[in-house]
Amino acid sequence: MKTPYDFYKSLYPEQFSDSKSITKIDLNKEMFDYYLETLTSRSQEKEFENFCRKIAEKEICPNLIIQTGPTGGGDSKVDTETYPVSDDIALSWYSGVGREASKERWAFAISAKKDWKSKVKSDVKKIVETGRGYSVIYFMSNQFISDKKRAVTEDELREKYEVNIRILDKMWLLEKVFSGKHEKIAVESFNISDRFRETDEVGSRDYAKRKRLEEVEEQIKEDIENGNYHILSEKALETAIISRELELPNIETSGRFERAQNITNEYGTHVQKKECFYQWAWTMYWWYMDFDDFYLRYCNFESLVVGGSNVFDLERLTNLWMNLFSIAKDGKYNYNFEEHTTVLQKEYQRIISDVTRPNAAIQAKANYINVKLFMGGDIDQIVDEFIEVLEKGKESLDFNFLTIKRIVTELPIYQEAKNYDTLFEHLVSISVKRKSEIEAARLLIIRSEQLMKDKPYTAIRYLGRAIVKIVKDESKKELTRAFLLMGQLFESVDLNWAARGYYLNAFHLSINEYFNLGQVNPALIGSLNSIKFIELKLGRLIHSTEFYKLEQIAINLYLSNNPESELKDIVGQEYNYDFILGIQIFRTDFNDLNTLSFFPNYLEEWGLEFSSIAIKYCLGHVDEEFSKSFDNNTEAIEDFITKWYNQPARLQLVGQPWYGTQNSYWLSSKIIGCKINIISDIQFPCIEIGESLLGSIEGFLSTGTVDKIHSFIPEIKINIKFIEHDEFTLEINKDKDSIKPVFFITCSSYPEVNTPEVQVKVKEFIKDVTIQLMVEMVNLNSFDNAVKEMLEQDSALDRAINFTGSSSIVFEYFSKKTPTVTNVVEKNGSEFALERKQPIYIVDTLINDEKEENNDSMDIKYEKPSEEEFNIENTKQSDIETLDIINIPLWDKSKWKGVYFTGESTPLPVFSPMFSYGKAGKEIFREWIEKVGNIDTENNIRVGIVKGVNRNKPYDYRVVFTANENLIRKNNITSNNLIMSPARIITMEPSNHVNLNMFIEAYKKVGKYIMFPSSINENKTLSMNKELNILKSEIEIKNAWEIDEGSYLSLAILPTDEPVIPAVVKDAPVLKVIDRIKRFQR
Repeated sequence: MKTPYDFYKSLYPEQFSDSKSITKIDLNKEMFDYYLETLTSRSQEKEFENFCRKIAEKEICPNLIIQTGPTGGGDSKVDTETYPVSDDIALSWYSGVGREASKERWAFAISAKKDWKSKVKSDVKKIVETGRGYSVIYFMSNQFISDKKRAVTEDELREKYEVNIRILDKMWLLEKVFSGKHEKIAVESFNISDRFRETDEVGSRDYAKRKRLEEVEEQIKEDIENGNYHILSEKALETAIISRELELPNIETSGRFERAQNITNEYGTHVQKKECFYQWAWTMYWWYMDFDDFYLRYCNFESLVVGGSNVFDLERLTNLWMNLFSIAKDGKYNYNFEEHTTVLQKEYQRIISDVTRPNAAIQAKANYINVKLFMGGDIDQIVDEFIEVLEKGKESLDFNFLTIKRIVTELPIYQEAKNYDTLFEHLVSISVKRKSEIEAARLLIIRSEQLMKDKPYTAIRYLGRAIVKIVKDESKKELTRAFLLMGQLFESVDLNWAARGYYLNAFHLSINEYFNLGQVNPALIGSLNSIKFIELKLGRLIHSTEFYKLEQIAINLYLSNNPESELKDIVGQEYNYDFILGIQIFRTDFNDLNTLSFFPNYLEEWGLEFSSIAIKYCLGHVDEEFSKSFDNNTEAIEDFITKWYNQPARLQLVGQPWYGTQNSYWLSSKIIGCKINIISDIQFPCIEIGESLLGSIEGFLSTGTVDKIHSFIPEIKINIKFIEHDEFTLEINKDKDSIKPVFFITCSSYPEVNTPEVQVKVKEFIKDVTIQLMVEMVNLNSFDNAVKEMLEQDSALDRAINFTGSSSIVFEYFSKKTPTVTNVVEKNGSEFALERKQPIYIVDTLINDEKEENNDSMDIKYEKPSEEEFNIENTKQSDIETLDIINIPLWDKSKWKGVYFTGESTPLPVFSPMFSYGKAGKEIFREWIEKVGNIDTENNIRVGIVKGVNRNKPYDYRVVFTANENLIRKNNITSNNLIMSPARIITMEPSNHVNLNMFIEAYKKVGKYIMFPSSINENKTLSMNKELNILKSEIEIKNAWEIDEGSYLSLAILPTDEPVIPAVVKDAPVLKVIDRIKRFQR
């Protein structure tokens, strides 16, 4: 039967030494016993002394002085002794067990005399009389000394001299030489013949491992010397693992594990402590078969994981328990196996019954099946359980399908079950589906990466389809990477909340990997870095700096194990973040500054020097070191501040700085031309619901742009209010009294336990509200097919709802208190009270430059542009604008019926739209007055009349209301922008031109006219609301045949029109307009 060592080596040979012994040390215990006994006859007392010192350095403590002078201790009275070393140096020791020797003085007397008893008494007496304060005296002899005589002598001398005496005889030396694999020390110390020397042929793997071991040992010494204690744990554990794989002596490997344990206890994380004890126990069982030490480490690991929430820890404890089971089964050892089994079973029962963590419960149930099997459970019932677990867990992200498949197919005992074939076919079916989905997802990811630069919206489509296919345990690395890619895509088109949601999910997967495996995936650092910058762009400075702090911890953990990683270059670029954070701080509202007097200390503590300088400047203080660098020249300092503030990075900062000093928070997004503004209370989970909602609507409608879906309303307002309630509630209501879309969301405190029911409730709520908002924004009659394609082919709802939310992640990893300056910044150190009496003023050169660039006249075309002229894929969501002169929902409600004219020129002619629903009509005019005032001096409301639209009815004309192009210029819209400019058009069918001509003549005389709303009452009389009047000086009146493709009045031309065209006119411009519309429809 194979030993554990042989069995494990046959499975994983790469984890064992590949060196070969060409000649082995031909030194046996019996021969060396005789050699020690007769060494005085060969006058080898000095060699014996060197031999004992080297063995002591390996087995007791490494800090021993080499004594010079005559044999027998000479004037020092000792043959060797410890020298004091610092705690730091002692921390690097892995040989010997006496870290106490770093501080205490230990003496060693070495003798080859046959009369050992008189010699030990004489040596101890002389050593004590030196008065050097030795706390321990070792006496090492080549003689056999019985346990009884040794104990009596030690007690006698200890009582007489009040010092700890330890006698080590020949048997101790023999045992340490052969069990500790120190034969080489023996051969070299006594210069025994070459035939006793071992020669090895070093394997390629061993060569690389030895080289790595030397490198890491040197790094450990350097890190200790430089005080880099936080990065020691990973390195110390790595050396222990390399040591076992090189199959170095147990004493060395155990010494390295003990060093790792000491370091993690002092400087490591809880994860690293668990990892150390697990690997130590694993090593003692499979490599060295030291079952006593294995059991000790088993108990250490068990004590750290029992009561925890990590299923992976429980899986590992089960692995060790199986080893314990194998040991106990032989009957030689017991090790309280029943007690440990009870502990393990209770842990499984606790996690399996935890309704708040269904995914963990499923995985725990799968792992527990193997425990039942080992305990002699009915194999048929166990296989039934496996089938049930597979069905429940196949869609779970944390379900370890590959491990279950391996166990079921590799352990022969499962094949004995009656229903094994059912289980096997189930495995085959799931395996095929999972493999095909993962392979398809990989292809979709490749395609999305190819499109990222030039077609980001199409790339989002492909990546969204990929992500839903790789929500699996075995593809977590691909999923994490896909989350980061999706975040980058969303960020590239200015969908910052959706990007933040995906970055948060990448963080969630990466931090879980660290908690489970103790490994820092670079994706953890990447996700934190991305969240940090997103929060900075959004203006959430405390959120941003808290993620920055987490990122710094992750970087240190990663570099501790990967010191030569390219990531170290990124660390050196953190000043970029510091610099941009400073720019954002310059934008701080003056009213917030009173609460920021200790903020500079907080920033300096984390190495954000520039940001600290910026906030001091805002508060009216000048940083001393900063001022010295400019020779205290105020003009030079102000010039630097101005240049700093006007860096191009400022244009990316979309949100104003927010420190949480108010009772509410404003969240904003813009998607397919609609601004969504949320005002939220700051109690958890109000802001998180707002974040999730914006992330969801952005994720859902992101690809709508390339599907020609756009919003016909410019703005939606949402208020999120916190209410006290016994049960967790989430409700949304629309303000029925508001003509504009305004919603009210109420939510109560999150439950103390984040159950699946709560998570589903939040997700369903976000989904329902997302659809409700989409219906408000989009005319489904126009875009029905496009929306269906988004839902069915692009997995739009999945990519929106499942991966953009933040409430559960915030609940799991962070405080429920929103990060604010009050919660985070401690009132320590110097206080920088507000000295300024008014806000700072820094000249904005960026805006001035932009204005100069946008001064050119605009060539606006009212037609579908060619792809060469305009590529929708290059348009960011922030560059999509819905002009708000025409509020479509209001116009729909108003039921516009026509226009009332008066032609009197005194005081002014009247142009009054008539509405069936007067309230909505009045609201239209109230909005206009709010936007342009009672005098539309810039002609923002564009009014046009098109005559002769129907040759069969020559008196028909059309009236057009839309926005003027000067609004485009006012909004700093450039050639990259996509403008949604809604228009309202009505066809008037009078029996003559009398009224229209009367108005036109009157307008020509005075060059002005009055607009106000009118409505038709129930008694069919006209009600005029003259109080809502707007004075206008422009109206464009044209014959239909004159309208060309460059005129905004082309909006009033229909593809079915047969306009009046004078007989003398050939190639009327309007014919090209009609042809263009027909082509566009096709």
